[in-house]
Amino acid sequence: MEYDKSVLMNHSLAAMNELLKLAMIDEPLWVRSLDGSVETLNVEEYARSFTQFNCMKSRDFRTDGTRASRRMINNGLTLMEILMDKNLWMEMFPCIIGKTSTVDVISTSIGGSKSGILQLINTELQMISDLVSVREITFLRYCHQYAKDIWVIVDVSVDMINKGAQQCEIRNCLRLPSGCVVQDLLNGYSKDSVG
Repeated sequence: MEYDKSVLMNHSLAAMNELLKLAMIDEPLWVRSLDGSVETLNVEEYARSFTQFNCMKSRDFRTDGTRASRRMINNGLTLMEILMDKNLWMEMFPCIIGKTSTVDVISTSIGGSKSGILQLINTELQMISDLVSVREITFLRYCHQYAKDIWVIVDVSVDMINKGAQQCEIRNCLRLPSGCVVQDLLNGYSKDSVG
């Protein structure tokens, strides 16, 4: 399927803005687990608050989301390099990421950094369970240096672009805006918020 590159860039920028809002808002959008280690998305609140990517009207559509923050040994740039390289990404998550290909590079980096790269990716997501089938998904991955010490990487499905979110056709999986916000710390580590 052919897409206008400016449409793909606008779709990715809107997804990045949504991801940043998701990272900043707490209750009632996110519900903390009893042990406090992870937060779960309140799907009803998400549907009320975010409409651009809301494709949840279908009764067959199941939505879930979690977020967590952790300190990582790597700095933001190193993590961006891993996530933007399909082979390194597959190595980092071998139990989840199956066959993967970069369909197209929509936009290249700005000034030699990873910031500004937009890729169209096709991958197979797999779960360690016989109850969940492999899910093939085509999505955009956008990397942006949001501030001097803050990196954002966002993934979002392309399935809803042509028809709009309310009428999108879902093959077997749809990726709403998700990704990570990475803040470099002074000690060479980074704080990663993933959702």
